[in-house]
Amino acid sequence: MKNYLLSILLLAVACFANAQTNIGGTLSSNTTLTKINSPYQLTSTLGIPSAVTLTIEPGVVISGSFDVLIKGKLIAAGNAINKITFNNVRILFKSTNLSNSQISYADFNSGGIQLADEDEFHEDAIKNSGTLTVSNLNIVNGFAYSKGYNTTASFKIRNSSFNTSSVQGFYPLSETIKFSGCQILNTSILSDSYNKGIYIDSSAVESSKLMMGCCGSYINVTNSVVKSSSGTPGGVSSDTDGAFFITKNSIFINSPLTYSGATVNLENTLVFNDGQKNVPAISFRYTTIKNSSFFGAKNSISLYQRGLAAITSSIIQSNFYNDSIAIVAEQTKSLSISDCNFMGQSKYTIQNNSTTNISALNNFWSKTNSSAIISMLYDSHNNINLGDISFSPFKTIPNTLAPSLIPNGLSKKDSLNGVVVKWNKNKESGVAGYKLYYGTFDGINFSNSVNVGSDTSYFLTGKNTSDLILVTAYDSLKDGLADMVEGHESWYSQDIVPVAKISNGDSLEICKGSKIIL
Repeated sequence: MKNYLLSILLLAVACFANAQTNIGGTLSSNTTLTKINSPYQLTSTLGIPSAVTLTIEPGVVISGSFDVLIKGKLIAAGNAINKITFNNVRILFKSTNLSNSQISYADFNSGGIQLADEDEFHEDAIKNSGTLTVSNLNIVNGFAYSKGYNTTASFKIRNSSFNTSSVQGFYPLSETIKFSGCQILNTSILSDSYNKGIYIDSSAVESSKLMMGCCGSYINVTNSVVKSSSGTPGGVSSDTDGAFFITKNSIFINSPLTYSGATVNLENTLVFNDGQKNVPAISFRYTTIKNSSFFGAKNSISLYQRGLAAITSSIIQSNFYNDSIAIVAEQTKSLSISDCNFMGQSKYTIQNNSTTNISALNNFWSKTNSSAIISMLYDSHNNINLGDISFSPFKTIPNTLAPSLIPNGLSKKDSLNGVVVKWNKNKESGVAGYKLYYGTFDGINFSNSVNVGSDTSYFLTGKNTSDLILVTAYDSLKDGLADMVEGHESWYSQDIVPVAKISNGDSLEICKGSKIIL
């Protein structure tokens, strides 16, 4: 009977209507699952021991509520025409060099991939090592987990899609998970307490949750678009104290990040918040924000410092448009705001609810005298028990250190065989020129554009006033690669919120390579 534990049980049940191969047990030698014998039904855990390779051919279907346990090597390489399909199957890697295995062009339905199954009290004698790299996966109602304890291993997921699924780096000290070129929809993403981090690069995230535990948990978003999602505490801790959320070269669309105990750092990021959820765009304990732009609405707040912070938070060289209140400091020990541009706030630019003084020097307030600026600040002038907001010296023209400003005063007038488009010249000195955009608009990018140089009007042939035509301003450092998020080109000339949407296809339209196309 022990032979059943040492060798695979293959029992072919032949019938004219539906051939099926039952499979289970532990492999004793290299084995290939062929398309001709597919579909395969797991009857028990399928074990691949050390020094044994399981190869799965393109087009194979494997089903069953059991594990495929990899301690040796897995080669599951489908292709775009013949994908491998796993139904209700967990692929679990334990005590192996992950770099030796491969999974590509595979569909997971109610199943997924997991690194190890450890915790601090139940460790494997031999730990995973290397990096598991998977690509072109489609995971629906499934998962991608890292659950090793303090290993040297890591998990890379490329050019894949997730829908109604779960991604988690488990407590504690589990491996990093890195996404690249992925589409993530209706999915919960959790870097649990002490997890080594989840990285999202050149990807699109929509209607999802970005959750962090405490104590060094980490989410890093670069070159990506996040839409209609939310960031909240999660996992074994109800707080995010010591957690880190970092974003660079990215766009956040109505996706509030509420990490009151965390460090939230932004650089080269566009943040859109329509205020409908009645929560600030970003809540934080500590922050460093640089070269970013925030686009608000009538009832919105862009930044909210909630936690008492012993470390200095700084907000520099950034733009704030059209909020009710741009920045609220509920509790702070040190907050510095400098070289920013504030435009269109309806209530206050900064509201200081703390007893600490806030330094807000060298900012452009869209006002030209001190009394007008004071009227847009809430501090000790409103409540003697509160701290001051120091705002002098201030700028009377926009800061050129901040991202390029949106042109205003756009008008269109029908003319013979076309339309004349005009706009106001930007006030900042660093503008090198303007670009006109028209044609098909996917929510972020237009199909057509024309560089009009320093002119503030342009005749566009074959168009009329009913066509969507917008203009941007750019500086001398514009190079055509992610200029909007890098701050070298402004957003479009109207209050138009991007509407990037993830499709069900295999391609990611809004990202290409490692850059957002803007």
